[in-house]
Amino acid sequence: SHRTRYDSLRGSALTDVSLLEGLTLRLSADQVVTEFPDQHRETTSRAGRVALSYALGSRVFVDLSGGIRTLEDSQQPTDEIQEARLLVRWFFRKLEVSPTLEYIDRRRGDTESTEYRALLKTIRRF
Repeated sequence: SHRTRYDSLRGSALTDVSLLEGLTLRLSADQVVTEFPDQHRETTSRAGRVALSYALGSRVFVDLSGGIRTLEDSQQPTDEIQEARLLVRWFFRKLEVSPTLEYIDRRRGDTESTEYRALLKTIRRF
């Protein structure tokens, strides 16, 4: 097997703040720097996210979030992803209905793609 020597340093932060009853704000950030001395290569990964969660009693939950992630590599084009998501969970007796809307924008070098997703999940509990 081939082994690769590297040094890595990571920093993370996470905070949750209760704004009102049932409403929570979450902020998170993460950064990882990795050096590969034998390859004369360095990578840096960064991520940040903000999310709002709302609970309306025990039957309706709403999550709204957005974030950005980047990966910089000294030997590759920079990769950046921006995303946003809305998730609703509604419980009615033994039925759960969960619509989700997502937006994902990705750039890597000269290539860019945008994706829109709409999902509907239903679960019947027995």
